[in-house]
Amino acid sequence: MDATNASHIMASMSAPTFTTRPRVVHIVLWGVLCLALWNLGQAVALFVQLGGLAELSLMPDPRWRLAMALVWSVLFFAAAFLLWQRDLRRWPLIPLLLAVYGVYGLGIMIAFSNLRPAMLPVFVYVVFGIYSIWAVRKATAGNISHPR
Repeated sequence: MDATNASHIMASMSAPTFTTRPRVVHIVLWGVLCLALWNLGQAVALFVQLGGLAELSLMPDPRWRLAMALVWSVLFFAAAFLLWQRDLRRWPLIPLLLAVYGVYGLGIMIAFSNLRPAMLPVFVYVVFGIYSIWAVRKATAGNISHPR
């Protein structure tokens, strides 16, 4: 290959253009993925133990908890996909999803437990929710580019 061909080939191959996500968005992405995996793991554990749990007449019904864990897992995987795809128009829905999940989780703890929920889960829900609101606002305020 001569020098002219090599320079022509090198000129036609441009470097891929992509934008990097800010670190705040990566943290929200990993948090949402962790919640998706947590709920998926909870669904698998409930499915494996469904026979034994059905005999205990637990409240809420383990089948209902299994269905809800699957729904939350799908929703969080979808939210992670939106973050991964850099779809800025739908990012404000992610803090809303986290808030609804936090209320759901705490509501289940309060409604079906004899004890008050520990402060650590409440603290984690509130902090991650506030952080995700801040991260989404920061990311959608022009700090990263729109999807390609």
